[in-house]
Amino acid sequence: MKPHRRKLCFCLLLLGAAGGVVLARPPTAPDPVKAFRLQVSETYLQTDVEVFREEQQTTTPSQTTSRERIIVQPAVGIGLEGSVYHPNLLHYRIGAELGMDWQSSRMDAQSGTSSSFLQRYHLSLDLLRNQPYAMAAFADKDLTYRDYDFFTRVRVDSTRYGARAGYNTGPVPFNVSYTHYDEQVTELARPTQTTEEMLNFSAANNRRDDRAHSQLFYNLNQYTRQGDGFGTERGLCQNVSLSDSENFGAKDWIQLLSLLDYNALSVRRYGAAVSEQYSRHLGSWGNLALGYSGGVDREERRSTGVVLRVINEPHTLMDGVLSLLNQPAVDLMSIQVTDSSGTVHYHETFDYRILPHGTFTEIQRVTSFGSAITNGTPVLVTYNAAQQPSAAYASVNNGVNFRIDFWNGRLGLYGRWTKLDYYGGDGLVLDAMDNKLIGVDTSWRWFRAGVEYEVADSRFAPYNRTRAYQSANFQPSLDATLGIDFDESWITHRDTQLNQTAYSAIVRYQQQLWMSLAWRVEGGMVSERGGGYDRDTATARAGLDWEIGKLMLKLGYEYNNENYSTDVRTRHYLFLRARRNFL
Repeated sequence: MKPHRRKLCFCLLLLGAAGGVVLARPPTAPDPVKAFRLQVSETYLQTDVEVFREEQQTTTPSQTTSRERIIVQPAVGIGLEGSVYHPNLLHYRIGAELGMDWQSSRMDAQSGTSSSFLQRYHLSLDLLRNQPYAMAAFADKDLTYRDYDFFTRVRVDSTRYGARAGYNTGPVPFNVSYTHYDEQVTELARPTQTTEEMLNFSAANNRRDDRAHSQLFYNLNQYTRQGDGFGTERGLCQNVSLSDSENFGAKDWIQLLSLLDYNALSVRRYGAAVSEQYSRHLGSWGNLALGYSGGVDREERRSTGVVLRVINEPHTLMDGVLSLLNQPAVDLMSIQVTDSSGTVHYHETFDYRILPHGTFTEIQRVTSFGSAITNGTPVLVTYNAAQQPSAAYASVNNGVNFRIDFWNGRLGLYGRWTKLDYYGGDGLVLDAMDNKLIGVDTSWRWFRAGVEYEVADSRFAPYNRTRAYQSANFQPSLDATLGIDFDESWITHRDTQLNQTAYSAIVRYQQQLWMSLAWRVEGGMVSERGGGYDRDTATARAGLDWEIGKLMLKLGYEYNNENYSTDVRTRHYLFLRARRNFL
């Protein structure tokens, strides 16, 4: 019997086993105290179908390239749950999903097919879960697919296990956890292997009837990464932060926030930072917020390659705050942005935008209704950049910000100043910056608008930027929402006198047709001009969610068109997920 037929027969046997579980009568309720108990908590059949198509037309040289991929993944899942002696002593959950993964791909005249066995499982143990000294352990094995961009999808095999414990009562509750993580990407173009050991400790103290709060965090991460054929990267990251919040005055009208931070990356990077936030009410007509943050870092770089693969670089995307990637000379097409856990992939144009600033690159969140990145969201950015030589340097950064809100937020005035200086680092591309921004915004009922002006004094790419934004969010009916967002920016690079403009418009609509059926549609366009970076992008998405009884269907379609000065890319993506639960 051929291998793929054996796998198919095995999958069918699993489906039959699941059907047997479904037909079995549910067990009677166990006694509260029992040496061992086990019950089936979940059984389901699931099939995922995905269809991709991309066509790229280039002018230099003149050629057309097309790519297609079809993925079919039928699977059977089962969940088990039980306890030892008593649920409050030891409670456990086991989940498993087994199935097949069939893929058919084509690039121009070349085509091929492949199949593999899907295997996922989850195990969790809770010991003394209702006690203040509860402990837990977990283990996961998963097979997922990661999108480096919309059409670059790779298979990711991962294994994770760990434990956590603590004490959640008393004057200083604390928690400690350990996690081991292995990840392997087997796709030939971007093979990677990642191993991480993570240790976390946190403690907190509440006092003065919760009017004062202090927190201590410690994180240790030892990692090994081998990716894209550029060698192996090893490191030991440590971070310690101590924060304190105090409220004073009648009705706590004064709030003081303090933060002390220390971080170290092996023997190559270490530093300290401090942050203060102050806010108070200005009578019944307004509110004032002031903030300061500063820090000193020392870094030693050792490099041997010509291309640097930066993985999961942390950033916090906040309105009015410039978020530049740490490395210059970034390959814009390699940029990927995820949430802080690395599991949610954000989409350019709808969730964030990429803005080149000379040799550096800014990641800016889209300030629109429905964007998956909210103000102040921490994200992880992965990208390729040109490698720099070995050197050591120190950096000093300072920043202040303010905001005054009038008449319950109907009118706001805000601003910020940030300054970054470097000492040492001869031969490196280090861009000292002095940025100032002032802005005003207004909101009334369903409408919000604002305008801001920024002056960036940079060693390599000084610029002035004016930005305006408008958004309107309606609820045409109790079961429907409509959002419209516009954004305009004008940038002048003072060193080259080049002008850049960007205009975007996004519309989103979603409606619950019936209790069991909902649909959504969204579309947008972005036009960017200037500085040799001309691009027009149009994206449209539509989806249906239908759930009736124990049957769930999800159907979605996405269209994307990117028109650059040298090429045009058109992408289509269709997916269907069908799932039948039996319990």
